[in-house]
Amino acid sequence: MLSVLCCFMVFGLLIAMPNHEVYGQKKKNKNKGSKTTNANSGGAKASKLSLQDDQRVQQLLFDGILATSKDNTEAAEAAYKQCLKIDPNNDGAMYQLAQLYFKGNEKEQALNYARDAASIDPNNKWYQFLYAEVLAVNGRYDQSAKVYEQLVGKYPNNYDYYFDLSYMYLQAGNVDAAIKAYDRLEERTGVMEEVSLRKQRLYIQTNKPDKAIAEMSKLVDSDPRNPRHYQRLAEMYEANGNMKEAQATYLKMVEIDPDNPYARLAMAEYKRSQGDSDAYFKELEAAFAIPDLPFHNKTKAISKNLATFETNKEIQPKIISLLKQLTEVHPKEALGHSLYGNALLATGDQANALSALKKAADLDSDDFELWRRILWLQYETSDYDGLLGTSERMIELYPNQPLGYYFTGIAYHEKKEHSKAVKPLKRAAMINVSDAPFSAQIHSLLGEVYHVMKEHDKSDSSYDKALGFDENNATVLNNYSYYLSLRSSNLDKAAEMAEKANQLVPNNASYQDTFGWVLYQKGDYAEAKEWLEKALKNGGENSVTVNDHYGDALYQLNNTEAAINAWQKALDLSDGKKKRISRKIAAKKIVD
Repeated sequence: MLSVLCCFMVFGLLIAMPNHEVYGQKKKNKNKGSKTTNANSGGAKASKLSLQDDQRVQQLLFDGILATSKDNTEAAEAAYKQCLKIDPNNDGAMYQLAQLYFKGNEKEQALNYARDAASIDPNNKWYQFLYAEVLAVNGRYDQSAKVYEQLVGKYPNNYDYYFDLSYMYLQAGNVDAAIKAYDRLEERTGVMEEVSLRKQRLYIQTNKPDKAIAEMSKLVDSDPRNPRHYQRLAEMYEANGNMKEAQATYLKMVEIDPDNPYARLAMAEYKRSQGDSDAYFKELEAAFAIPDLPFHNKTKAISKNLATFETNKEIQPKIISLLKQLTEVHPKEALGHSLYGNALLATGDQANALSALKKAADLDSDDFELWRRILWLQYETSDYDGLLGTSERMIELYPNQPLGYYFTGIAYHEKKEHSKAVKPLKRAAMINVSDAPFSAQIHSLLGEVYHVMKEHDKSDSSYDKALGFDENNATVLNNYSYYLSLRSSNLDKAAEMAEKANQLVPNNASYQDTFGWVLYQKGDYAEAKEWLEKALKNGGENSVTVNDHYGDALYQLNNTEAAINAWQKALDLSDGKKKRISRKIAAKKIVD
């Protein structure tokens, strides 16, 4: 037996109709109840039943709603259908079944019962509302709109119906009718911000910018102390290329709300249009200091200056100051630190640029290009400890990308821990399968590492692999050739590669020195001298190695005095640190 409390709870369900929403439709919450008589008892048009049948129908309705409250849909459905067997015109049972099927997404079943209930009692607004909603989920938006037209006509003060009506017209593709529904609502309520904004969007969608602007102007007139309305109107003017009206609107916004960040931005643009650069940046600084101004608005404002940043030295300190302020006000925005770091890098401040970029990477570890920039910057600044840490972190984040392994190998090599460089470089070579030039770089570095480790066969093999990926890589050709010459090994191949490197990159002092030294090792001293002189003319005059090699070639050509002068210059350039050169000068000949 049900307790008294439970009975009252179930009776409450009988008289309270649940809310309904079209699936996927975003609308205002509805607070709608139900008339007990019409929704559940068969209403005015119910069939005449015997007292026993009437009591049985009421009990079945009660049982159905009780089952619904317990989420026992099958029992509820059975009770309502049994009710209809006894009383085929019971609109309350039809309504409840329509709700069950509506919630269960059984669209056609819901439509059949909702239509029947609405037909039996056309004056029951809840029947009509459910019918309209079910029509919508069945894609019959034009029919749903007709039902809402009736609801609006009968209940003109229920503002939700106007929004529903407009929505149905939109879904039916009748934008003009949707706008008129909002107009009818405004006739009763006056200007409403939500309605004006919806109408503005519809005018924009239908390419009627003048009407969209008029709608925003109307909103401004309705509430002339609200700066947000001025901002929207100004943005509309901007979007349509009417910068004069946009500027005038922003200035009005400044008058009513001078501390508004958008007003500050507007004033900045006004000062810029007047050519007052100092005032422009002053207004930007004021706007950037306000945390409530969204980050993207600030980056949009500053981006107007980035195109000329590198060439306009005058604005560089001002932009950097703004970007620094941006990172201080929005410290968790990775883009801000990235922009700041790139600006610092463009001005040559590599140390602070690196710090800013690392902060950006800490905030956004998924930005692969950001990590790449940090790696190159650490390499260029010879921060090999930092490079090692960053590259190993990159391996953790991107284990299937070769770049982290490659820079780990570079870091170990530069730190003179050559044996530790081999494994990550091999891993990089194995992972990189599509970028042939990069594969050449990896194998070339392996060749250099093996050369330092005096594992010459592995060094030569690595260089051969590098050339297999990129046969016209002048750096690989030059380095491979030079290392062969140092060992006096395979000199014909070395000469061929050195010559090719000079053909690919003419007038390169390093490449000319290599070719000259290979020729020297082959015993062709006269031609070696010519190539070493080319190297001296192309920047090698300040190279210890080029002057030393040149001295050796001169000595072999029996020009001892000139050789000693060349060796002395090499010694001076080395600050006297090359003892082997000192011994040659002292002995006035080449010594081991």
